[in-house]
Amino acid sequence: MAFTKHLLGLDCKPAQKTITPSTVELFLHKVQEGFSLSAAARALALNQSQLKELIQKHVSELQLKEAMRIGAEVLIAEASDALKNASEKEEIDRAKALAQHYRWLASKLNAKMYGDSIKVDSNAAPSYELIVNITAPALPVPTEKTINGRTNGKSNHVIEHSI
Repeated sequence: MAFTKHLLGLDCKPAQKTITPSTVELFLHKVQEGFSLSAAARALALNQSQLKELIQKHVSELQLKEAMRIGAEVLIAEASDALKNASEKEEIDRAKALAQHYRWLASKLNAKMYGDSIKVDSNAAPSYELIVNITAPALPVPTEKTINGRTNGKSNHVIEHSI
């Protein structure tokens, strides 16, 4: 049975593709075209472990970020073109869905420019300013006013409040 599997090629593992400088260049080019990292790896017939090796050992963080930034801009331009060129209702609906997907993908490729989230520094203490007014409010003070020079009589006695 093992002999039959070997003849049919069922027991053979796929050959590991060697990562060369041209593989790295093609990978970065695919990312610049707007491919996600895994889609770019699939386009080059790389498996997940090879993708991990490629990113960790062969591509600098700066190269990858730049390629992802360019890819995000390409996706946004494609979304814009799709919306501009749609004329019928079905095309417009498809273009809207595609544009939404491209915007989402761009937010993943370049979160700084197209992302919806705001980064909060958890190490920085929030600053608050509390202003307390401790003076008592001014109360009206009654004053006595005289009419016709008399202050005793009830009919001519007036209390005036000053504010």
